[in-house]
Amino acid sequence: MRTEALEKRLLKIICIILAMIGPWKAFSAPQLPEPEFSWKNVAVDGKKTAVFCIFRDSRGIMWLGTNSGLYFYDGITTHPVGETEIFGTQVYSIVEKDNRLFIGSNNGLLTYDYASGQVIESDIDSPKEIRSLLLIDDDIWVGGLNGIYKFNLNSNIITDYSKGLPHKSVYSIMRDSRGILYVGTYNGLARWDINAEMFRPLKVKADDFELSSRLFANCLLESQDKEHIYIGGEGSLYMYTPANDNWEKIALIGNNNIKSLYNGGNGHILIGTDDGVFDMSKECIKHYRHDSRRELSLADNEIWCIYSDSQNNVWAGHERGFSIASNSNYLRTIELSALAHSGEGNEIHSIYRDTKDNLWFAGNNGVIRLSYDSTPHWYRHTDLPNSLSHNRVRAIHEDAENNIWFATDAGINRLNRKNDTFDVFYIVDKQGEHNSNWVYALIEDDTHFWIGSFLNGLHWKRRESLTPSGTRDLTPRA
Repeated sequence: MRTEALEKRLLKIICIILAMIGPWKAFSAPQLPEPEFSWKNVAVDGKKTAVFCIFRDSRGIMWLGTNSGLYFYDGITTHPVGETEIFGTQVYSIVEKDNRLFIGSNNGLLTYDYASGQVIESDIDSPKEIRSLLLIDDDIWVGGLNGIYKFNLNSNIITDYSKGLPHKSVYSIMRDSRGILYVGTYNGLARWDINAEMFRPLKVKADDFELSSRLFANCLLESQDKEHIYIGGEGSLYMYTPANDNWEKIALIGNNNIKSLYNGGNGHILIGTDDGVFDMSKECIKHYRHDSRRELSLADNEIWCIYSDSQNNVWAGHERGFSIASNSNYLRTIELSALAHSGEGNEIHSIYRDTKDNLWFAGNNGVIRLSYDSTPHWYRHTDLPNSLSHNRVRAIHEDAENNIWFATDAGINRLNRKNDTFDVFYIVDKQGEHNSNWVYALIEDDTHFWIGSFLNGLHWKRRESLTPSGTRDLTPRA
């Protein structure tokens, strides 16, 4: 995936916080809030197109199975593949083998050949209405509305293994870390019996009698610790432990219909539902939904598929294309509302860490201080005495005596730490002809401050002349 376009999009709305990365890890620095996903929404072919599956091949190409055929995504836009051959075909699952993609669709098993760039129908009599594919060595397990089959790529023979299933409609197939095959059907879960070479139904031993009598196993996922299997269905998410045959209902998801599951890394489980995306970990659960007021929310709540790539970016396919959320360990995005506990905006111009390990974020709506083990504080201009002189803060500087200075559009401000107020200074030259009201830069040498202004040049001011405390509207001469 090309990340440049996504990063530029995110930077328009949110503040990219890099100050916590690298050599500062040794400090007892302010704890940044857990980042929230911000979604880049992509329409397929510029229209409302549902994305049922997302597959990344060995070349790094992102393939999209939709309700209108097969597409690939180049990081900027989507491109149809084999449009004349499979236009209107619904693609539900994709696997890769020997320079080919095998495509499970409502028109049976299709094949995309990389060399020719063409999509062709399989030369076997495959079942129609395929919902799930699983590749194991040279075999493709094919699950659909009419049962489960095993297709051997070497012999080109397909075998029906539907006998023993709790229901003939198969929606999910999974092989766990022990090599055991599980199949989710419209009415129950089945496990492969290697001795009998057939599937055996598993009884749901749950407290809820109504749900235990019927389980639509729409999607399956083995936990990252390899101890459990998650089963998502209509109105329920279960956790099954094969070691003791224990079933547990995950109540945190509510009664949402679970459509897809994926391991998101670091103990997170990504859950696609008919009510948006859930991000579940041991610490908490987060819920992401479409919000018409937020440009970077999900475009749609009907999540058909969920996927996490090698950079931990999250991909969600839905009724209006797909959405991508950057979840890199190296680049974190934090919404300003989560940082400052306020819905007001602030276009950040400067980020600074002072010697007391405070983080300062300055922009066009004041300056925010984030301190260790305390709530954020937002300084803005008010009618009160000794408030910030102007809300547009362009630069931050800490002097040799550890005073914090702010360059604003109404002079320079020094934080009075004792009173938590500001001393304000307006710099004017000796002739009174040039002022530094709009201050763009502020630095110091051994004895002087250098003050860069808009349209009025550069002022040079001795530091000791800026020492009065608890004062305002001072006009030192440069």
